[in-house]
Amino acid sequence: MSAPELGVVESADPAAVFRSYERIERLRGEVAAFERLLASLVTTLEARVPGTLRHGARVSRVATSIGRKMGLSEEAVERMQRGAVLHDIGMLVLPPKFLTKAGLARPGRLDEFQAHPVLGYTLLKGVPSLEPILPFVHRHHERLDGSGFPDGLRGREIPLAVQIVSIADAFDELTSSVPPRLRLSRAMAIETIREEARRGRWDPALLGPLEQAASASRDGRRRSHGPARAGRRRATAGRR
Repeated sequence: MSAPELGVVESADPAAVFRSYERIERLRGEVAAFERLLASLVTTLEARVPGTLRHGARVSRVATSIGRKMGLSEEAVERMQRGAVLHDIGMLVLPPKFLTKAGLARPGRLDEFQAHPVLGYTLLKGVPSLEPILPFVHRHHERLDGSGFPDGLRGREIPLAVQIVSIADAFDELTSSVPPRLRLSRAMAIETIREEARRGRWDPALLGPLEQAASASRDGRRRSHGPARAGRRRATAGRR
């Protein structure tokens, strides 16, 4: 970002320069306050629905990778990254009796569960620093064919960045967030989403980037867990 974009005045006037840097410090303070607010919301949601922090982080990682592969600007990717982390914030408002421990709808409570995007939107709207992420909170369950909720939006009514977070969310639900007995392998989840795209639920242009992002995410987890797992195997062998 250039000096003019940051509000730095290229001037010999000391007062003008001082005001410019004063504005930068104010902006930095606003960013820091925004980050603290995000952290507080995420921590509160995790305490309320355990597992949502990891779910949001996985969705964010896959979505940002797709966004970059689709050519979105870094500003758009950053906005999407934050929106992905908080997309399920509406869960914070749902009474515990509506949710399972995994954050899924209890039997017979689907209608109440489907209110969480609107509840999240209502919770965050009016907070200026959170305005850019409202579409991800409000629209992450919308689908191109109109089968989603809360408003049954179709096609271009759903912004591309929101579509990306939505497909990353769906992929993670299939592979990680549902109970272990219902989880699909990465390949089976991709094929499930591919079949849904054939029926008009997803934009087919997102499938290739999703598969690449999912593969990269899986490889990253393997590298990060590899030494620890190897250590556990050695420790177990030593006890035999």
